[in-house]
Amino acid sequence: MQRCVRRVWRCAEDNDAGISFEHLKQWVKNTIVHVGARLAAAIHACAVISNHLRQLLEMDPLAPEHWPDEEVAQHWA
Repeated sequence: MQRCVRRVWRCAEDNDAGISFEHLKQWVKNTIVHVGARLAAAIHACAVISNHLRQLLEMDPLAPEHWPDEEVAQHWA
């Protein structure tokens, strides 16, 4: 679980400024999926809440052993 700094509502409506950041929830989910694939992690659950996110990941340390050298280089680049 990760919580935003100073309990800021990063993925909600900012009532003071009148700006909605709800669209960031999908961006965060997409980023988690993308990074998980590059790190050989299975994402079993993910919840992006207004001021924090929760993830249930399972790392697969043996998966990169089957990746070709070019793919490993791409992951590091």
